Amino acid sequence: MQATAGGPDGSGQPLVFGFALHPYIVGQPHRLRQLRRVLTHIKAKSEESGVVWMTTPGAVAEHAAKVLEVPAAAGGEALDASPT
Repeated sequence: MQATAGGPDGSGQPLVFGFALHPYIVGQPHRLRQLRRVLTHIKAKSEESGVVWMTTPGAVAEHAAKVLEVPAAAGGEALDASPT
């Protein structure tokens, strides 16, 4: 999810809130119901306000590459953004 309204400090910079859900923990029936409930709530609020982008890490990377104008590597390969 990405909140596009800006940071809590009023900087105007987009924020990213990513969270990983381990199937062993979240996949339990009593937890799955609550996960669905919170995701439905977040989606409804995002559609209402238009400031939350529910997406995948790959879509965030593609968007960042377009916005930051990251050039493609030679041979059409993606750039490796991992630290060296």
